[in-house]
Amino acid sequence: MSLVDDYKQNVAKYNSIQDLSSNAALLDELSKEVTKEYYLFLIWFIIAIIVMIVTVITLVNNEVNTMVWGILILFIIYCSFFIFKNIYYII
Repeated sequence: MSLVDDYKQNVAKYNSIQDLSSNAALLDELSKEVTKEYYLFLIWFIIAIIVMIVTVITLVNNEVNTMVWGILILFIIYCSFFIFKNIYYII
């Protein structure tokens, strides 16, 4: 029975904290969310530019080997992963 009582106390404590949240706290949380979405937009924009540049270079150079494609795709995936990870955890 003690675990149930502890659980109820923790729920009541959590609910009391949520009730006391002010508009400033909600505005701060909204601002953080908008900042995350803005950074994700910038990341996708940069990735799209990289892919477009690689595509244009490939169209100009028609003699591209399949190994070059593999290396380029792995590089883009590698960069994308670390960009997403670092920007997301900074915010």
